[in-house]
Amino acid sequence: MQDQESTLCPVERQRTLDSAVLGLLVNLDSHRPWSEQEIAGEVGENVTDSLNRLHGAGLVHRLDEFVWASRGSVVADELRF
Repeated sequence: MQDQESTLCPVERQRTLDSAVLGLLVNLDSHRPWSEQEIAGEVGENVTDSLNRLHGAGLVHRLDEFVWASRGSVVADELRF
C-alpha cells in the first residue's frame, strides 16, 4: 500500500487506507476482534486516524485496544458480492 501513497492526494489516501482497514475487518475468514497494532502490522502503517474515522461513521466498534466490524458493515460487504 505504501507504493501507492506518493501518487494519491490526501483524501484519496485516507479513503484507500480506510477501505483496506475495513476490508480486513469484514473478512469472514478473520472475523474477530483485532488490536490496533495487528491492523497496523497488516496494512503497514499507522491506522489510528483511519479507525477513528470508521468508528465515527459507525462502521466499526471499539473496546479499549480492540476493534471489529459492525454488523452493518459485514452485511453491506456481503451484499456487494
